[in-house]
Amino acid sequence: MTAGKVLHRALWLSVWLAVAVGVGGAIIGGMLAGTPGVWGALWGAGLAVVFSAVTIASIRLGAHFSPTTFFAVVMGSWLVKLVVFLVVLFALRDSETVDGPVLFFCLVVVVVGQLTIDVFVALTSRQPYTTDSVDKDAKDT
Repeated sequence: MTAGKVLHRALWLSVWLAVAVGVGGAIIGGMLAGTPGVWGALWGAGLAVVFSAVTIASIRLGAHFSPTTFFAVVMGSWLVKLVVFLVVLFALRDSETVDGPVLFFCLVVVVVGQLTIDVFVALTSRQPYTTDSVDKDAKDT
């Protein structure tokens, strides 16, 4: 399995997880907090999957460049995600249309689930983690 396929698999499993948590959270949030609970669940699951997708996109984009540029792209996307995340949370903090605890719960469930998915996909990807750097022209001494 190539690295691109591994990232693609992780992204799709994360999307399905977010959909399941969003739907389940919306049902439970709707029963517990009404319409704000539904919106809280959808915002929480949506934020988690969007930020996960941005991470995967930055890894795929950065892979085309040198290692220094790769890390600059990934860390730059992380910084942008952090700022956007804080702006969204501050905007939703005083909103009457979003229930904060439901948003938090769904966000945490999706993030922990995505971390589990990432580990599972990495362990089952059959990717080599070492390379053979032996010079083929070198003679044994």
